[in-house]
Amino acid sequence: MYRQVIDIDSPLFQGSELDEIDVKEALLQFMENEFDDSDFIEAAPGVKMADSLRSVGYASPEVALGDIIDNSLDALARKIIIEIIGENNSSPVDQINIIDTDGSTGMSAEILNEALRYGSDTNKEAALESNLGRFGLGLKTAGTSIGRRIEVWSREADGDLVGRALDLDIVEFMQKWVVQKLPTTPDSVEAFNEKIGSPDASGTWVAIQKIDRPKYKNVKSLLDRLKAQTTLRLWYRKFLGAGTCTVEVNGSLLEAFGYDYVDDTSELQAATDFVLSDGTTLGTVKVINTLDTKHKGGGTRAQGIVIMRNNRDVTTAVNPEWHGVRKWHWHTNGTWVIWEATAEELDPVVSTSLKKDSFVIPDHVKQALGNLVNPIINAHVKTRESLAAAKKANASSVENAQQAADERLNSLSRNSNLIKPPEVTNDTFTPALPKRKPKDTSDDKKSDRAPSTTRRTSKGDYTFDYVNGLDPEKGGRLFDMEVTRVAGRPRYRFMVDLNHPWVSARLLKAGGENGHGYIAALDMIIAMGVSEAASADPSEADDIHRNMANTLRTLAKIETKIDPAPVEFMEDNDA
Repeated sequence: MYRQVIDIDSPLFQGSELDEIDVKEALLQFMENEFDDSDFIEAAPGVKMADSLRSVGYASPEVALGDIIDNSLDALARKIIIEIIGENNSSPVDQINIIDTDGSTGMSAEILNEALRYGSDTNKEAALESNLGRFGLGLKTAGTSIGRRIEVWSREADGDLVGRALDLDIVEFMQKWVVQKLPTTPDSVEAFNEKIGSPDASGTWVAIQKIDRPKYKNVKSLLDRLKAQTTLRLWYRKFLGAGTCTVEVNGSLLEAFGYDYVDDTSELQAATDFVLSDGTTLGTVKVINTLDTKHKGGGTRAQGIVIMRNNRDVTTAVNPEWHGVRKWHWHTNGTWVIWEATAEELDPVVSTSLKKDSFVIPDHVKQALGNLVNPIINAHVKTRESLAAAKKANASSVENAQQAADERLNSLSRNSNLIKPPEVTNDTFTPALPKRKPKDTSDDKKSDRAPSTTRRTSKGDYTFDYVNGLDPEKGGRLFDMEVTRVAGRPRYRFMVDLNHPWVSARLLKAGGENGHGYIAALDMIIAMGVSEAASADPSEADDIHRNMANTLRTLAKIETKIDPAPVEFMEDNDA
């Protein structure tokens, strides 16, 4: 076995200012001196890899097309056109075109050949401060994740039109990694000029064909995803917002959206240099909050770290998170740490995924980032807690109670997906009171239970079981709750205490079989239970319940002045 050790202290490596290129050249010289061709065998990848790389794992079509848009931006294109082509909006997608022009450098035949090679390196001259490409795989893996054939037509300034195609069926048939030469004809030149917009302009036209993946089959659904606020408009917001490039999708011009590109964003901390203890510079970091803007935290209560690599958002696969820099908190909903750095600063430290849609932050960088941003975020949390406490203290007035209830109703709609009131499907609204069963000596702790009442919506199931007594530690609650999920669908089981005075005196006497009071009471229990399930902070759930009650009292006073309440809603004098 060959055990030669490279001695970095040898004269080969001595020098006053060895840089990375010097070391590489020295290693190549060492290899040349110590080895010959007989020491190696060629191990070229099999053609099966071409199909395997189709499943590299792009989370969505927009993420895949983003890799090709990156190439267009690296080519200095100031205009990018995306065309989703099919017979009509509801028909399958036949072809996807990505055209870059208006300043695009285009490609020569030599560069285009290299661009269609897996692991290509076509950006040797590009500065790391602006280059979006990284692995040399984007065009191929992204394109073939959608269809089995990629045609690329390109023209440099004052150059000739060249065309190439990567066709997985041809690769499989020939059992070779091959790229097809496309003939340049008057028709192909005319078609290219029409796409680029001028017979003299440089640019590139990528056509994805033989589309065979189900999620790309419908023209309208794909268009909707590409035009959505949370996809291309979000990831390329700095390019779109600065006007350095425009992106059109089937004629619709995309506008920048998200984070610091929406109105009324509050800046908690201005952009600050991010420098590690060893002097390593990692760009800048700022902290913003978008809770009161169009870019809300939303039903997921999103919050976390957003990384911009060369002005391109690489937080695309999932909602942002804190990555261990801090813990999730209710009052940091809509709070974002925007970390902007060049590839030269970021790549040696942070591991970006192949698809540039996620990243991994080393522990020492997490700690440094936390030291930089947590003091300002903690101060923000204390301010919001104080405001919430003040609102809670003043919620007894009619105006504040109504305002708080409106806010909670909006939050409940987002977090529990209760878009419409539940539809009653049970045959009777008034459950029979439970009959006492003989004592079960095998388990004295079992509660007697009446038949359940079930209410269902398109978003979840709500089952009510009436039991004789709840755990005393529940503190006088009228119900307890269990939440399970079946095939992704939430199911809520409410155990309502028959011994609770409000249940026995009000709920079960609220109007008999067709009692609107009974229906309303069940709806309120559902709302209270779902709000608890959606609230990680118990005090937040308490606030929701309290504001619901205050709002109901307020509405009752208002309504009874206008129109007397139905008898079934009136309280008994002896209760």
